[in-house]
Amino acid sequence: MAAVLQFITESPNLAAIIGGVAPAVVWLWFWLKEDGTRPEPKRLIVLSFLLGAMAVFLAFILERIALMVIAPGYSPADSLITLPFNQQVTVIITWSLIEEMIKYGLAAATIFRLASFDEPVDAMIYMITIALGFSAMENSLFLLNAGTLGGAAELFLTGNLRFLGATILHVVSSAVIGGMVALSFYAPHIKQIEYFLVGLCTATGLHALFNFFIISTDSRDIIKVLAFLWLSAILILLLFERVKRTIVVTTPPTTYV
Repeated sequence: MAAVLQFITESPNLAAIIGGVAPAVVWLWFWLKEDGTRPEPKRLIVLSFLLGAMAVFLAFILERIALMVIAPGYSPADSLITLPFNQQVTVIITWSLIEEMIKYGLAAATIFRLASFDEPVDAMIYMITIALGFSAMENSLFLLNAGTLGGAAELFLTGNLRFLGATILHVVSSAVIGGMVALSFYAPHIKQIEYFLVGLCTATGLHALFNFFIISTDSRDIIKVLAFLWLSAILILLLFERVKRTIVVTTPPTTYV
């Protein structure tokens, strides 16, 4: 422990990057191991991860625009808790929707159009990979800021919280959308749209609830939130196993949402 704190103290920027990326890589290894039967091309996994990482900057811009529209005059330097309750809720839901739409939009515009996207489980794998890239970049930037403002202990503790909370959140929310894509993989186009909308609304709701509780509860309640996320992750794993058992037909769909 002393060696870790010394490394963080001496190299806070490098420690922040490692702290942000390492948990995402561990999660990625776990999910790719679950897809061991027909693994995806490594180049597409790397591409998906990088797309997710770059998406953070697009999300940041769109979220700032949304904030200016919803709460004119509000300073991003202030806490959202200072906003009136109705504006808090609107901002949190809008930000959550933006992030979920960006992650899905990247997958739909790139990976989902490739010949390698040929079986239902692929949807969950690529959505989770994009989510982990997003989480890795978001967490690294968050930890870089924490390392600038605080000491080594704060950076270490903050990194643990980000790993336990935000990383699981992004995996769960994106996996929900990926799961709905997978379950409707061979369905008529109108059914695909219906499943996608259910997944998007569910993912946005989970994302918004987590963010709302994080900014409005104390540490004891945060433990409950993290417990709920872990339970959700277990349910996602069960969904993943269900999708893996889906019979793969020889002709994949030519279109998706």
